[in-house]
Amino acid sequence: MSSLTATAAFADDIVVTAPADLSISGDLKVGSTVSVAGSAWTPDTTDVHVVWSAGGTVVDEPAGQEGDLDLTLLPGMVGKVISADVTGTADGVTSDPVSLTTDPAVVQPRDFALSPTPTISGAPAVGVQVSAVPGEWSPQAPDFSYQWSIDGAAIADATTATYTPVPADQGHALTVAVTASDAADGYADTTRESVPVTVGAGTFANTKAPAITGAARVGSKLTAQTGTWAPSPTAYAYAWKVAGAATPVSTAATFTPTAAQLGKVLTLTVTASGLGYADLAKTSAPVTVLAGVFAAPAPKISGSAVIGRTLTVNAGTWTPVATKTYRWLRNGVTIAGATGTTYRVAAVDYGKKISVVVTGKTAGYTTLSKPSAPTAPVVKPFARTTAPTITGTVRVLSTLTAHRTAWSPLVSSYTWQWKRNGVAISGATGATYKLVAADYGKKITVTLTGKRAGYANTTRTSAATLAVGAPAPVITRSGTYRVGTQIKPGTYAATSGANCYWERDNASGYVGSGPANDRGRTIVTIAPTDKTFDTEGCGSWAPFVVLTTHPATSAGDGMYAIGSQLSAGTYTTTSSATCMWSRLKDATGSDESELGYGPMNEAGRTFVTISPTDKFFATSGCGTWTRFVQPTSPPASSAGAGMYAIGTQLSAGTYTATSSATCMWSRLKDASGSEGSELGFGPVNQKGPTIVTIAPTDRFFGSSGCGTWTLMPATGTPATSAGDGAYATGVTLQAGHYETSTAPSVMCMAVILSGFDGTWDEMLQGGITPDPVTRKLQLNLLPTDKGFMTSGCGTWTRVGP
Repeated sequence: MSSLTATAAFADDIVVTAPADLSISGDLKVGSTVSVAGSAWTPDTTDVHVVWSAGGTVVDEPAGQEGDLDLTLLPGMVGKVISADVTGTADGVTSDPVSLTTDPAVVQPRDFALSPTPTISGAPAVGVQVSAVPGEWSPQAPDFSYQWSIDGAAIADATTATYTPVPADQGHALTVAVTASDAADGYADTTRESVPVTVGAGTFANTKAPAITGAARVGSKLTAQTGTWAPSPTAYAYAWKVAGAATPVSTAATFTPTAAQLGKVLTLTVTASGLGYADLAKTSAPVTVLAGVFAAPAPKISGSAVIGRTLTVNAGTWTPVATKTYRWLRNGVTIAGATGTTYRVAAVDYGKKISVVVTGKTAGYTTLSKPSAPTAPVVKPFARTTAPTITGTVRVLSTLTAHRTAWSPLVSSYTWQWKRNGVAISGATGATYKLVAADYGKKITVTLTGKRAGYANTTRTSAATLAVGAPAPVITRSGTYRVGTQIKPGTYAATSGANCYWERDNASGYVGSGPANDRGRTIVTIAPTDKTFDTEGCGSWAPFVVLTTHPATSAGDGMYAIGSQLSAGTYTTTSSATCMWSRLKDATGSDESELGYGPMNEAGRTFVTISPTDKFFATSGCGTWTRFVQPTSPPASSAGAGMYAIGTQLSAGTYTATSSATCMWSRLKDASGSEGSELGFGPVNQKGPTIVTIAPTDRFFGSSGCGTWTLMPATGTPATSAGDGAYATGVTLQAGHYETSTAPSVMCMAVILSGFDGTWDEMLQGGITPDPVTRKLQLNLLPTDKGFMTSGCGTWTRVGP
């Protein structure tokens, strides 16, 4: 304790003096008493008065105790510094106050008188709740707090009076720390920890015993039902035991009894296990293994129930495999000695039904007998039969006839079935059969089935024909033929040559003709109203029949039926100057039958788009047409003679070439060859440079006799004079005022252009006038004009802006 030196106060001759050793003494704990102590005051009759403070606040002492030298420490003073202001009074004289303090010491809480070691109630085990027992504290603490620990490490959130060990605690030391608190009464928080106890394994609870599910029979799979457990085990072990034997016959979740277990008692023991829990085994109710049951189909009899024929039984698949015996029956009565898998039908069986019973046996299974369905009543065989024969021309559209001879005994009825390569032809059940396109290249037979009451239905098949050929020709040489008598109306085909020509005529005269310098197959449709059909150099004509099963995707010279001989689609070929093709809506050869045609003396690549609605496609001198496949390489920026797909084979843009008098080009919206497919064309007998603008929306571009087309640059050095050709303003020809060198001839053609797309709309009106004196032509080519085209006018020269 610290003290301060007293200062005396004087009155007359009396001096009151505090002793130099004045201090605060005593234990600074709640409930203890501290005092102001020291030697005697001067004079010794001095009356001493103390004002006590705790934490700077004057202590309100009980009545009668004010100024006492002693102070009892209360709970509210915990943590505070105690100080005292001391004065002495004698004979009316008071000394100066002396200030005493305990600083830095403060009042401490007091200790519990009795703080026992806590205990844990019960035997700690996984899943079993235990409680902390604090013991008898003195004084009895109003509040306890808890902290459970495993192996000295605090368990998170385990701060109540109870704790249930988890599986991870098993085998580890469990303790609980109990902390008593009574701050209101000035007691220090005091913690005591229990003696460690080891957490034991938990115990499973089984509320529903294991069970065996399934039919307890030999060969029948049984399945273990584990029962109901708490908590849920993490694993189960199985032990199937027979007749109480210690060693299980199986440790799987399923078990199939064998013949060795027949009639014996079977049990299932399930052992549950899990982390932190002791294994627990429970046994099911016993079951007795019964005999197994075969799984077997009804046997089937094959063969004909005809006297002299052999019947065979097929027992099917038995599960498990059985040792089988057989017993044949006649109208349900056992046939003596008939115990094999086959039975030869005897005369005595006539009119009776034959059946068979298959009996299966094997160890551990109930013997099973399975009867077959009975046969039809046994019939007799025909004594003599003969195969039918076929006559007729073996060509498509020809008719074959079937012939039969008498059987013994005679049949009461019979049926026919025509076959193509051994396969029955639907609906072909008469004595005659007209050969169709599907028969082409195949061999034809006919099967005769004879019937008579009491006799077996018997079939005999003819020898096969030769492979069916193409339709027979109806015309074999050139000439004029009367329609209806010498040639019937219909569609015919011939293999034409370069000199083939045919013509249809009716009562009014010419109707249609073809082909023109055609090679390969040609086709004609002769109408009932035609009077004559003329043919010259075409060879033989035969009825037109499509003999292919799938349409082709390529074509050479000839004429093709679309959808049956040639697929619709876009085709391409490298044509020559003699190439000609036509899309046709029919084969009449009339002017109206042509849907589209091409090319016109064009060499190089060409295209055609054949529509699914087209009926025929004819081609001559064009080489081989193949389906057009979009190229994977970038489109080109130059083109020679031929036809190009825009965007895949040739880029859109403005192109230029040096044309000749034979130069022709076309912008096309498709490759149909029809009049409406052309978007623009040019030039017209023009020589010199020519220009075309191909739009991105164009589908094709065709060119012939124009040389090589190249993309025209956007800028250049424009000329100031122009001869025959087409010119782009500002690129190849300057804008300005132009004049011809001489008066033009009547063949002169000149036009100012708004574009190079080859349409009439691009030709601007006006701007070209003759000089009234010289008759020379003059024109004003404006910078806004796209271009200028001229032919047969001589040379144009720029004479001014």
